[in-house]
This record gives sequence, structure tokens and C-alpha cells, in this order.
Amino acid sequence: KTNFRSSDQELRRQVALRRQKSSRESVMASVRTLSHTPAEQALEPVEFAHVADVSVNVEMANTEPAAQQSKRKRHRSPWARQLMIPEWLVQVPQDLCSQRWSVLPRPEGKRCLVISCGGITISRLRSGQTLHSFQSMLPNGNSSARSKDNSCILDCIYHEAQKAYYVLDLIAWYDYSFHECTTEFRVFWLHSKLSEHPRASFEGPSNEYRFLPIPVYDCSPEGLYAAYTTQYDFVKDGLLFYNKEAHYTPGITPLVLAWSDPSTSRYFIESSDGVNPTPLNVTVYVRKNGALMTTEHFELGTLTSEFMAANHILPGDLVRFTLSGIDLSKPQPAPENLQYIGKVSSARGNADSWTRVQFQYRARNCPIVFDELIRVAQAPNLESEQTYMDQLVDDDEIEEDEEEAANVEQQPSYTQYSGQYSTSAEVSMQL
Repeated sequence: KTNFRSSDQELRRQVALRRQKSSRESVMASVRTLSHTPAEQALEPVEFAHVADVSVNVEMANTEPAAQQSKRKRHRSPWARQLMIPEWLVQVPQDLCSQRWSVLPRPEGKRCLVISCGGITISRLRSGQTLHSFQSMLPNGNSSARSKDNSCILDCIYHEAQKAYYVLDLIAWYDYSFHECTTEFRVFWLHSKLSEHPRASFEGPSNEYRFLPIPVYDCSPEGLYAAYTTQYDFVKDGLLFYNKEAHYTPGITPLVLAWSDPSTSRYFIESSDGVNPTPLNVTVYVRKNGALMTTEHFELGTLTSEFMAANHILPGDLVRFTLSGIDLSKPQPAPENLQYIGKVSSARGNADSWTRVQFQYRARNCPIVFDELIRVAQAPNLESEQTYMDQLVDDDEIEEDEEEAANVEQQPSYTQYSGQYSTSAEVSMQL
């Protein structure tokens, strides 16, 4: 059995923008309510829940043995799954143009969060594991500037050869959250603040690693060509496309897209030795009913209860399969000949993205080439948004998808309490 829900990338993108708008209107309604609140009540803290808040997985908690739950919690970090992860570009956006999209070169390296707080700076990998603990010239990032307030959180790529952090995005600055700001505003603010802190770009006793901006271009043919052909100080690992209206949402999103080819990445086709392609495989998580789900919550198949029992597979486990190919002739691309390999450590954190698997299959058979990106950017279809909006599922089904996604796993996300920056799971900033 294979089931794909809202698997058209353009459709998912419009659903994501629609949810953003709905969330923003909810926040504005709260602000309007506060403006008419009596003064004595206005002193009480008010919570603005972030759009990406995810509740506890009730299904898993009710079925998983206590020992297994304890093991899973030990592997989980409150800083895990806080990065915004791009989908891979498997459909060229028909509105790909300078009005709607930005493009930037992706440096090769380790994706991480960088948090400066309490006189120290810590970088954490996607799993939440600490990469470095050091002094920096970011706000409140070194012992000479230590204070209780003024934390900073950046989305970075660590480039080991240069001992530098290339800054992709801005999450928080001086305790102010930028989650609900558009890409355009975050990029402007990020580059402005880095230029105001020039010492952060030089290595020294109070700044052990450099923090460097990444050039961002409008997604015009000229901008695309510049991002594609320019030689930078870092090794390129493909291009990233950001929808200009996108908010910063932890987890995978179709509003940011990754793309590469042999000219922009050494890892265009995944390989363990740099020569021979690795077999096409996918890691998925297992639901109570045996459904095999990707990180976008696409169902690739279903395991029988007998198979789960024989292989000691429990709901919430990560398991890996190989596949012989993907049937692209169907309206929704489907995997062919899934073969079970085994269980994967829960320390891995997340299932694979189905768009990553599709991109890898296309890379080996029918890649999306740079000329196609240029062609669309030269003559974008700016009416495509309304066309796809007409195809959207009704509100009840969207809400059902959101509830389904919310029951995957507890994921603390950032919220704002009366101007104070914290996490919805009450995780402290004590590092």
C-alpha cells in the first residue's frame, strides 16, 4: 500500500503560505485585543504560540514500552529539530523570479545552530549535539560581555577548512525572535547586524571562529547565473532557493528548496567513496498501524503486524529500505520494490525527506538542469499561485493534516512571552 497526501510540491508550498497567513492574522488579532485590555490586565504575560508548535505523540506514548520511551528521551535534545530544513527541488516553481524568490550558494559543511548567551557561544548540530563551545563577538557571546539578557541564535554552516561559520539565517537577536518575519526582512536584518559587529568576522581571543555572511541574490536570470558561476572563498554544495514570504519554521518546508548539479556540488550523486553511487535508500519512521512515513508525512507503504513482531519493530522506530527506483509516470511518484534493510538508531533523529530520495533518483536518470531554472526565471508564470490555490484541499483536510503532523513527536519550539525569548517546552537558555 502506498499513499501520498498533498505530495505535489507546488501545492504544499501554497498550503504552507496559507498557514503562515492564518497564523499571522491570529497574532494580529491578539495584539488588537491587547490594545483594548484594561491596564491592570495588560501586565499579565501573554503567550503567542509559534506556528510550528508540535504536541506530544500520544499514539507513541500509549503503545511504547516505558524502557523504549526512556531510551528515546535520552537521545532527544531540546535543541534538536529546530533548524528549518529545505525540501529538494523536484518541481521547478513556476513563479521562480526576483519578485518571489531569492537564491544563494550553499557552503559545504555542517549545518548547525549557533547560540550566544550568558558569556559563551555554543554551536549545535541538527541532532542537538554540541559541536563547539567558544568565545565570540556575537551578543553576550564572550565572558567580557556576559549578562543575563541579550541572547542570539543563528542558523549556520560550519566550514572546517576555514574555521568559519557561514550564516544562513537569523532566528533571534538580542532576545527578539524573527520566526514570524519574512525571508526578505531576516536577510536584511542579518546582514545589517553582522556589518555592525565587524569583529565577529575576524579570528581572535574573543572570537575563536569567524562569522561570515553568504551572498544572497534575487532569483532573476542574472542572480541565478551569479550564484551558479561565481567562485567563492568556500566550497559550494549546491544552491538554496528561499521564498521571500517564508517565515522561519523549524522542520522541513517547501518554502526553501535545495538544488545541485555536478558543477555546484561534489555530492550531486550520493557516494561513500566519491566515485561509486550509493544504493538508493530511504529511512522512514513507523506508525502504530505499520505505516512507513517520511519526514514530510508521506506514507510509502505499510508493514504487517507479523513483520513488525518478527523484526522487533515498534511504533516510532526508524527503519531503512532500499528501492530499485521511483515510478515518475504516475501523478504522484511512487517507490518501486522496497526491500527492508534494518532498524536505524533513534539518535539519528529524523526520517528521510521523500524529496531527497526523488532528487537522487532524478540525478541518476533525469536531472533538473540549470538551463531549466534559467528558462522559468526568464518567463515566470506569476498566475500559477491562483491556479494551485484553486486545487487546495478544504480547510477540514488541512486541519486533519496538521493534527496528523502534530502527533509525530514532541518538538519544543520558540515562543515569545511578553517580549521574553524562551521555548514552549520551558527549556532554559542555560548552556
